[in-house]
Parts: sequence; structure tokens; C-alpha cells
Amino acid sequence: MTPRLVALYRRAQDLILPERAIVRRFIATHLADRTMPRLPCLDIGAGPDPYGAALSQALGPDTPIITADIGPGDRVQAMADVQFLPFADRTFAAVIASHLLQHVEDPRAALAEIARVLAPGGVVLVIHPFVTLQGRHRDLWRWTSGGMALEARRAGLTPIAQQSVGGRSTPWRICWRRCRGGC
Repeated sequence: MTPRLVALYRRAQDLILPERAIVRRFIATHLADRTMPRLPCLDIGAGPDPYGAALSQALGPDTPIITADIGPGDRVQAMADVQFLPFADRTFAAVIASHLLQHVEDPRAALAEIARVLAPGGVVLVIHPFVTLQGRHRDLWRWTSGGMALEARRAGLTPIAQQSVGGRSTPWRICWRRCRGGC
């Protein structure tokens, strides 16, 4: 695809998926002006990187954002499986996992890996659907907000904010913090 077609495709996705604007506002609300370690951000399952600009704006232009996905893509910098992240412990100040956990075989292992690479005081943003007609053939899991908060606590993360959006997809946005020295 030519760069122009890719740009048009991304713009069309923003129009078709209005939830992206809501996620960008959630990122701005819960990541901007937050005291976090001065470390990079990991966007795991980034695919076409729909939130890179919002992350950069919220975290500051000097914060490197590493985009990772299980497969190659034009904006993927590292190929990685969220259940086995190839990064050192406590590497990232923030981790975003958008519409990812419902696709992995072991979401508890994925959350444990996210917690492992998150620095103390860091923030995790997870976006997951509750009910959706899209992607049913490859979705393995669904959580209520309480169920996902329980999974976060099991991984050593502390929920600090959550938001649901009505409609066909009803996605949940949950922001967690890894407490300094454990929770």
C-alpha cells in the first residue's frame, strides 16, 4: 500500500470506530501530568498504532514509545507475544494494551508479564470489550469491570480508574498503577 492509502485507511478507521476518540481522551485524562518514572512507554498489540500520538502528547515528546505486536506491521518496532515479553523487568513507565487480552490464550500470564515490565509507580491502560459482535471468531475471553479489576489485583496492579462506554461494543477502559515496592 502506498503511504497515501495507508493514511486514508487510518482516517477511515477513526470514522468507523468512534471509540478511538474516547480512548484518546481517556489517555489524556489518566496519563497526562501524572508523576511516573522517566522511562519509555510500551504499546503492546499496537497494530496500526491508533494511539501513538495521544500517548506522545500525554507523556511528553521526550518519552520513547515502543510499539510491539505479535506480527509485523508498518508501525511495529518489536515483535513480541504479551505472554512472553522480551523486555527486562521494570523497563516501562506506562504500558497500553488495547483490545488485546481477549485474544491471548492466557490473559493472567499476559497481565503478569505486563506487571513485570512495568516500573514501580508506572501506569497500565487496558482497553477490553465486554460485549461485541466483531472479532468473535478469535476472541477467547470477556470480563466485567469487576472481573478485570480482580485480574489486575492478582497481577499486583492497583486499579485507579475505569470507564465504560455504551453501545454495541461496550468496551471498558481500565487504568492501573503498580505501587512502589509492591501493593
